[in-house]
Amino acid sequence: MSTADPFKDIKLPESLLRKLEEFETRLRRMETVVTICGALFGLLLTYGILFLSDRLWDTPAWLRVVLTLTGSVGFAWFSYRWLQHWYFKRRDSRDMAKMIQRHYSRLGDRLLGVVELAEGRDRPENVSPALCRAAIKQVALEAERYDFEDAVNRSRPRSFSMAAAAILLIVLVPFGMFPSAGKNALIRWLAPFAQVERYTFVNLEDLPDHWIVPHGETFEIPCQVSDRSKRMPSFGYCKFKGQPRIENNVNEGKVVFKIPGQTRQGVLSIRLGDVLKEITVIPHHRPELLELQARVNLPEYIKRTAHNQPIEGGRAEFLEGSSVRFSGRVSRNLAEIHVTGSEEAVLSLKKESFFSEAMAADNLEQLAFAWKDEYGLSSVEPFELDIATIEDKAPDVDARGVSRAIAILEDEVVNMDISATDDYGIKDVYMNWDSEGNQEKGIPEVHGSQAIAEGSPTNTHVVGKFSFSPITAHIPEDSVVTMHAYATDYKPNRPPSLSDRFRIYVLNRATHAKLIRDQMETLQARIEDLVRDEEALVEGNEKLKQQDEPDLGNQKSGDELGQNEQSEKRNQGTLEELARDTDNLIKEGLRNRDIPAETLREWTEMSEQMKNLAKTQMNEAAQSLAQASRNPGERKENLAAAIEKEKEIIEQLEKMEKEVNDSIENMLAKNFINRLKQAAELQDDISRGLRDILPRTIGLAAKDLQDDEREQIDLIASREGTNRREAGYIQEDLSGFYNRTRKEDYKKIYDEMVELNMLVSLEELADAIADNVGGQSIRDSERWKGQFTQWADYLSSKVGGGGGGGGGGEAQEINLEILIGLLRARQTEQDIRDQTRLLENSREQNRQYRRDSRKLSIKQYESAAELARMEAKASGLPPVKELIQKVGGEMMNAGMQLRRPATGSETIAVETEIIELLTAACSSCSGANSSTAAMLMSMLGMAPGAGMGMSGGGNPSGGEATGEPDGSTGQANGATGEQRGTDRAAGIDPAEFPDEFRDALEGYFNALEGVN
Repeated sequence: MSTADPFKDIKLPESLLRKLEEFETRLRRMETVVTICGALFGLLLTYGILFLSDRLWDTPAWLRVVLTLTGSVGFAWFSYRWLQHWYFKRRDSRDMAKMIQRHYSRLGDRLLGVVELAEGRDRPENVSPALCRAAIKQVALEAERYDFEDAVNRSRPRSFSMAAAAILLIVLVPFGMFPSAGKNALIRWLAPFAQVERYTFVNLEDLPDHWIVPHGETFEIPCQVSDRSKRMPSFGYCKFKGQPRIENNVNEGKVVFKIPGQTRQGVLSIRLGDVLKEITVIPHHRPELLELQARVNLPEYIKRTAHNQPIEGGRAEFLEGSSVRFSGRVSRNLAEIHVTGSEEAVLSLKKESFFSEAMAADNLEQLAFAWKDEYGLSSVEPFELDIATIEDKAPDVDARGVSRAIAILEDEVVNMDISATDDYGIKDVYMNWDSEGNQEKGIPEVHGSQAIAEGSPTNTHVVGKFSFSPITAHIPEDSVVTMHAYATDYKPNRPPSLSDRFRIYVLNRATHAKLIRDQMETLQARIEDLVRDEEALVEGNEKLKQQDEPDLGNQKSGDELGQNEQSEKRNQGTLEELARDTDNLIKEGLRNRDIPAETLREWTEMSEQMKNLAKTQMNEAAQSLAQASRNPGERKENLAAAIEKEKEIIEQLEKMEKEVNDSIENMLAKNFINRLKQAAELQDDISRGLRDILPRTIGLAAKDLQDDEREQIDLIASREGTNRREAGYIQEDLSGFYNRTRKEDYKKIYDEMVELNMLVSLEELADAIADNVGGQSIRDSERWKGQFTQWADYLSSKVGGGGGGGGGGEAQEINLEILIGLLRARQTEQDIRDQTRLLENSREQNRQYRRDSRKLSIKQYESAAELARMEAKASGLPPVKELIQKVGGEMMNAGMQLRRPATGSETIAVETEIIELLTAACSSCSGANSSTAAMLMSMLGMAPGAGMGMSGGGNPSGGEATGEPDGSTGQANGATGEQRGTDRAAGIDPAEFPDEFRDALEGYFNALEGVN
C-alpha cells in the first residue's frame, strides 16, 4: 500500500500567488505611507502645539516633556506597528486572504478556503485531492477577474498623508516666516528639560519675579517693551486669579498697569503680545515709626546728666540751650533714611534703628524724617516733627494752711505748709517776713528769714513746714507782718519766686477781745432783727386768725399761710446760722484768756439754745403753718398752735438778746481793765527803754545825739505818742460806756482822766522824750504807769464775776467753766511746746535766745497760775482735781527748764506730758455736759472722750495739732521718771502767788537760782 501523501502536490496556482504578492506589495506600500505620515504627524503636531503654546506663555517644562513624549510615543507606535507587520510577525497568504475577504466578501471566503486547502490547514477529512485541486483551480480562475490591489485601503494612507502634509505646511509656514521662533521651539521640544529660554516676538525690559507692594494700597507696575522686540503690541493686560482683568494701551513702548490694593500674596499674570510674565505680588505693610526719642543734654547750669525724652504726637519741646540727638526705630530693617528741615543732619543706620548727630535745640523748628525699608517700601509720608524751645520758667512756690490775712495773739503759733515746684530742680526754699507800719506806731520794724528746705538739681518738688511765733520772731504786739515764701532754682541771676502774700496781725489780748466784742454786737443786732421778723409773722398770723370762717378757709388765706411757712423756715435757717457764728465766736474766745470762762460758758449755752430753738419750736411752728395751709378744715386750730410757738420763740430770742447785751457790757468792762493794764505795761516798757539809753544820752541836747541814739529816742517818743492815742480812745469809750450803762464807777475814772489832763500830759511826755529830757521822762512814765495800774485795779475790784445759779445747774456750769479752762490750758501748752521747738531750732542764730526762753518760762508760770485757780472749782470732781494738781506741778517744772534756759527734748517731753494730762482732764470733765463738751472739744480738734494717749487739737490759726512727745514721753499718771533729770516743783502751788505774780515769780526764782 502506497504511503505517499496524496495532497503533497496541491499548491496555489502561480497566477493566484502572483496576485497575492501584488496585494502584499501594495499593502506594504500603503502601510509604510501611513506609518511615515502618522509618525510625522505626531511629531509635527506636538512640536506645533509647543510652538503655539510658547506664543501664548512660557510653556513649562512638564508640559514640554508631555508634548515631546507624546510625539515620540506616536512615532514609536507607528514604527512598531509597521515592524511588527513586516518583520517580526510578517503576515502569510491566509492573512492576505482575510484582508481581501473584507473587500471581496464572496471571493474572499472561497479564496481563504483554497489557501487553507493548499496549506493543509483545517482540511476536511475524506476530501479527495482531486476535488481540492479542482476547487483551487476554480477559485484561481475566478480570481483573475478581481484586482487584489483594490482591496488595499487607500483612504487611510490618503488621510494620513493629507494630515501629515497639512501639519507639515502649518509648521513650515511659521517656521519659514519665523525661523528663530521655530528653532527655539524645536530645541525646547527636543530638550524639554534644558534651560532654554522661550523665544518671544515681544521682549520686555527686566521685570522681577517678586514684587513687594504696600499692603492694601493701589500700586502700579510699569512694563517697558524692549527695542529687540520683533513686534510692538498695541495693548496689554494683567490679571490676578479670581479678579477682573486689567487692560491698558501700550504708549511708545510702555504700558503701566494700575493694580487695586492687595492684602494677600498672589501671582499677577501680565500679557503683552506673546509675552506672559508672572510676578508674585507680596503685600507688606509700610514701615512704620515705632518710636522716636531725643537724647537731651540740658544746659550746664542745670547740673543734670543727659536723659532720654520720648517724642509723641509730632511735637517736642526742649529747654533753651539744650542739645539733642535723635534716635528711633521702625518696624522693618532700613535701607535708607534722611531728615530735612531747619537743620540738616547726618543719620546712621543699624538694622531697624537710626541715630542722628547732636543738634542745637535753639536752631530747630521743624524736621521731616523719611525712610525706605529693605523691600523698598517707604513711609506713607515723612514724619514731621515740630520743635519748640521753652525757657526755664521760674519756680512755683505755694504756702498753705492759713488764710491770706489772719489775726493771732502774741503767744500763738502759725503753722504753714510750703511747697515749691520747678521742672529743672529747686535750689532752696525759705520764708521772709517784714513788719508793716510799725514805725508809725512807735514799734521797731522787724525783719526775718528762715530756711525751709534745700533742694537739688533732680528734686523738682520740695515741701517743708514753717512755724511762725511772734515771740520767737521778736514781733511786738500790734504789729502787722507780711510774709512770703521764696524759692530759687539753678538759673543764674534769676530773682527768687514769691508765693502769695500773707498778712498776719499780731494782736494783744485787749484788741482781740474788742474784735470779738464787735462781732457780738453784730450778733445782737441780728438777733434783734430776727425778733422783729418773728413779731411780724405773729402779727400777720393773728390777722388771718381773726378772719371769718369762709375767708379763713379760702385759697387766698391758704397762700398767705404758705408764704408765712416759708418765712418761718427762713427764720429757722437764720437762727441756725447765728448758732454757727456763735460757735465761731466761742472758738475765737477760747484763744484769749481775757475772755472770762464764765462768758464763754454763757455763749456755749446760748449756742445750744439757738440750735434747740431752731430744731424744736421754729420747726414745729413751720409745720403747723404748713398743715394750716393744706387743711382748710383745721386751719384755725393749726394757726393758733403756730402763733403760740412763735410767741415762745420771740420770748426766748428776747432773752438771748438780753444775755448778749449783758455779755457785751461785761466784756466792755473787762476790756477797760485789760486796756488800762496794757497802757501801764507800755509805760513800763518806755521807762525801761529810757533807762537803758540814759547813760549814753544824759545831758545831751537832741541835736547832739548820734544817729542811732536819735533813732532810738524817736522810736520811744513814737511809742509814747501811740500810748497817748490809745489812752484817748479809752477815755472816749469810758464816756460812751457810762452814757450807755449809767454806772458811776466808769464815770469816776473818766472824770479823773479829765481832771489830770491826761492827754495833754502824755503829749508833753512824748515831746520831752523827743527832746531827750531823760530823767523827767522816766519819772513821768513811772507815774503814769502807776496811774493806769491804779485805775485797772479799781475797776477789777468793782466788776463782779457774774453768773451763778443754784443746785444741779450750778454744778453743771462750774464743770463747763473747768472744761473751758482746761481746753485753754491745753491749747496754751501746745503753743508753748511749738515755741520751744522753734527756739531750739534757732538756738545758734538767735542772739536773744536766753531772753526768749525766759519769756516762755513766764508764760508757762502764767498758765500754771490760771490752772491753779480752777482747782477749787473742781472739788466736786476728784479725778479732775487730782489731774489739775499734777499738771500744775509739771507746768512749774517746764517753767524752770525754760528759765535755765533749756529747750531741748527733755523740756519738750515735759510739755508733751502736760498736754497728755490736760487731755485726760478734759475727757474726765466732759461727762457733765456731753453735747456742749463735745462741741467745745471739737472746736480745738479734740475727739470728745479722748483718752490720755491722745492729744489732738491745735490753735485756730493753724497751730500744731499733734501730741507726739518727740521721742521722750512722760508717764500718764504724772510721774515723769528719773531719766529726765528735771528739778521737781510739784510742791509749789502757783495759786499761792498774788495776781501780780510776774515780779513775785521773777524774784523767787532769782533767789532760788542764787541758792543753787
